[in-house]
Amino acid sequence: MKFEDTTAEVASRMVVVGNEEVDVGCGNAFGGKNEDEEEGGAGGAPVEKVNNLINQYQYQESPFEKTDWKKYFGDYMKRLLPKIPEARA
Repeated sequence: MKFEDTTAEVASRMVVVGNEEVDVGCGNAFGGKNEDEEEGGAGGAPVEKVNNLINQYQYQESPFEKTDWKKYFGDYMKRLLPKIPEARA
């Protein structure tokens, strides 16, 4: 994914979620098929393609507009910088 005018850039990818098989360590002792598969249906839970970072960390869309974000982040940095030792700044 590529976004213009971003604060940070990270690598992410689209992954398929849903229809996971969970092995409880008992092999096929609990049946292994669902009712849809037994009746000849499509079977399995629906799958969905999602961004791996958004899905993993449950990120939410920010309500900030670009100017609001710049003001918020600028104010945050003004409060943060005095707390950083001068040797690290």
